[in-house]
Amino acid sequence: MADPQPDQEGASPRPAEPAPAGQPEGSVTATADLQRAHDELRDRYLRLAADYDNFRKRAARENETVIREQVERFARDLLEGMDDLDRALQSDGTMLREGLEQIREVFQASFARHGIRPVKAKGRPFNPREHEPVASVISDEPEGTVIQEVSRGYAREDRIIRFAKVIVSKGKEKGEEHQ
Repeated sequence: MADPQPDQEGASPRPAEPAPAGQPEGSVTATADLQRAHDELRDRYLRLAADYDNFRKRAARENETVIREQVERFARDLLEGMDDLDRALQSDGTMLREGLEQIREVFQASFARHGIRPVKAKGRPFNPREHEPVASVISDEPEGTVIQEVSRGYAREDRIIRFAKVIVSKGKEKGEEHQ
């Protein structure tokens, strides 16, 4: 019979199992060695899986924190404009236009700090990646040209945040072309 084999991590030794009838004693030792290797690999796998799960959860929490901080920073920038709006509403009508222009500048500066820029539309060819048509009308402008911006579009870097809502030219009426 073989000497008792220590369990993993130096635990108390356990006696080797006796060889079944007809099997050499070395084969039981090899089977026990394979079982120990299997148990070690399984334990390493379970630890690695737990580590990965913890990493994934920690990364998700950190991502949520970063997003929350970015939204709060952006909101603080916009709150300055909101304060100006409140002051403009409390003023008399003579300074209202000037106050509204200043508020618009505050909002534009806030957008610029965050990399948000307006999408140019009027007078340009219609581009479905930047513009959303709300109407098309007959005009002196060439067909497919944006003739009016109903709602300004905005982009951050190369990504459109909001499409510009535009009115697009159909070109001249068919009867007018020959005159």
